[in-house]
Amino acid sequence: MNSFKAIPAPARVFGFAGLIPFFVGAALCWATDATVTNTSLPLGSFVLTTYSAVILSFLGGIRWGVAMQHPSLINDWQVVAFAMVPSLVAWAALLTHAKVGLPMLLVGFSLQYVIDYRSTKNNITPPWFLTLRSLLTLGAILSVLVGWLGISGMFSASNP
Repeated sequence: MNSFKAIPAPARVFGFAGLIPFFVGAALCWATDATVTNTSLPLGSFVLTTYSAVILSFLGGIRWGVAMQHPSLINDWQVVAFAMVPSLVAWAALLTHAKVGLPMLLVGFSLQYVIDYRSTKNNITPPWFLTLRSLLTLGAILSVLVGWLGISGMFSASNP
């Protein structure tokens, strides 16, 4: 609990508020067949996939920002590549059907968490960052998984 209290208030408030679109998107994947104007995507798939892609790309931006603060990291090809990969995964997920794109985003969030974990354990990011990332990543992954299950048809009445 002390590590939760160590998270700066703005990061905590905005971080958890950032989970709301994940929860809404996951619920819409189960609740509606409405489609988004100018697309053929169901509303839930559109909301969850696009928001997830934006956030995964944002996490890559955090990684890039952290690397810029450390000359040894910003000159490390692997570190900079890992800062770019989330945006590329997010973009690729947007180019596919949500049944494929959401699992891609799940993998992206999972890999990003591993990088966040290693950054904190190597004293590159503060301990509160890992606490925040753990909670937010769990919320994002569960939402994407629930949304994917909603659109996958695995629990539909027509599926034996």
